[in-house]
Amino acid sequence: MVAAAARAGLKGVALTDHDTAAGWEEASAAAVRHGLLLIPGAEITAQAGPVSVHVLSYLHDPEHPASPP
Repeated sequence: MVAAAARAGLKGVALTDHDTAAGWEEASAAAVRHGLLLIPGAEITAQAGPVSVHVLSYLHDPEHPASPP
């Protein structure tokens, strides 16, 4: 994804995996290799009864202990 973004001429990308931060480290390394800004994020699932909502959040600090796993 990061290499494709660089080829497309983008300056940065956000990674918002579903309920996890597992891809941040790999995407961050790729962003450095390709000279892109990486915006770490997450797609957080919330549910109330039959209603499911997916909230996008950005600019997480990967070093903060409360960051998603």
